[in-house]
Amino acid sequence: VNSAFLAMASMSGLTMALLNPEQDLLVDSLYASNLLSGREGAAESYIEREARDMPKPLEKDASNQKIDTEKEGDALYEAVLRGRRKESAALAEKELSKGRSPQDILNNSLIPAINATGRLFEKKRYFLPQLIASGEAMERAVSVLEPHLQKGGDGREEMPAVVIATVQGDIHDIGKNLVALMLRNYGYKVYDLGKDVAREKIVEAAIERKAQIIALSALMTTTMGEMEKVIEYAGQRGVGAQFMVGGAAVTREYAESIKAHYSSDAQEAVKLAARLTHVQH
Repeated sequence: VNSAFLAMASMSGLTMALLNPEQDLLVDSLYASNLLSGREGAAESYIEREARDMPKPLEKDASNQKIDTEKEGDALYEAVLRGRRKESAALAEKELSKGRSPQDILNNSLIPAINATGRLFEKKRYFLPQLIASGEAMERAVSVLEPHLQKGGDGREEMPAVVIATVQGDIHDIGKNLVALMLRNYGYKVYDLGKDVAREKIVEAAIERKAQIIALSALMTTTMGEMEKVIEYAGQRGVGAQFMVGGAAVTREYAESIKAHYSSDAQEAVKLAARLTHVQH
């Protein structure tokens, strides 16, 4: 009864309660109700709590256990790593006001933070909600830096263009949106065409933008065949871009059969894009 009442009260707006933190049923109900009501940071907090009881992966190399997740005194780095979306833009403004160059902020706070996030994701210490939160926190910080980077140059080479879309007949785009977000955070010029996009539009955009990568997403087995048609049409138009494909129904074997490169998730997509375009992160 107490657990149910607490959950109902939380869903109705309760923000503070006196309870015994050793009563797991009560605490679990609170975390779950916050999650289901969509409160800021609730998904990340819920995962962190549940991860306590998950078996820790065995490491063959003890050195692999060391993941740089702390940069002492760098609040912006910490905000991105922890997915604090409401703080990151203000912190980026604060760093600029201190006289830090936008290039220094990008290279020494933001990129190390998103790299650390990716390593935690690969180690299964972070999960999809945390990856999304960190990506969005970085995106907001980068949006503050962009006008200054464009004005004074960011000291980096021109980044490759990527055209990304969910293929025709498929209206799913959550995974595609996350890939686009992560690629943007690493500086790629991403042109997101949306979902249910015709092959002609995809190829025309790639030609117009001089894209080095065309990224295609499909969730269903009934629509992933459209990927091959896009690739065939691109070949007919003489497009020399590399193809990256992914989605729930897509496998590495299928990707290879249509002469494309397979990415299982957003973090792998970033690494794959770097290999395909010879960019160093």
